[in-house]
Amino acid sequence: MSKPLVSAGPSQGGDSHKLGAGVAREPQPPPREGRMGGAGPLIREVPPTSWYFRHPRYLRYMAREITSLFVGAYCVLLVIALQSLAAGQASYEAFLLTLRSPTSIAFHVLALVAALYHAATWFNATQKAMPIQLGEEFVPGNLISGAHYVAWAALSIVILFLAGVF
Repeated sequence: MSKPLVSAGPSQGGDSHKLGAGVAREPQPPPREGRMGGAGPLIREVPPTSWYFRHPRYLRYMAREITSLFVGAYCVLLVIALQSLAAGQASYEAFLLTLRSPTSIAFHVLALVAALYHAATWFNATQKAMPIQLGEEFVPGNLISGAHYVAWAALSIVILFLAGVF
């Protein structure tokens, strides 16, 4: 049941012209857990640290997100390499010596695996993220992903050729 609200009218500088002015509202009860009898909003608790273990798709999503940390760390390592190169020959040789440590080699292997997984999952997602329409038909998703893999392989071969591997 609503009660009249004592307020000043428009001639007295009040807000009685606004919707709902002049009527007091009853306080609302706090929302209940779950939906019992259809009343109240549905509130679900989500465990803050383990929600991605509930479904394999969530776990793959989190694995992809974590791989970006390795990719970012490797980018920082490249910036440090440039900094040591700019500092002179002695600094760069000391940097190269640290890259020969077992910890550095393990990091490079992990970063390579993370980068490969990150790239592969992105290439597989492009068919959903960037559908290509030719006329009335859409290009099959396998062709879109396959084109990315072919371009990746071709660029890798070019870079290896420029590096003197071939």
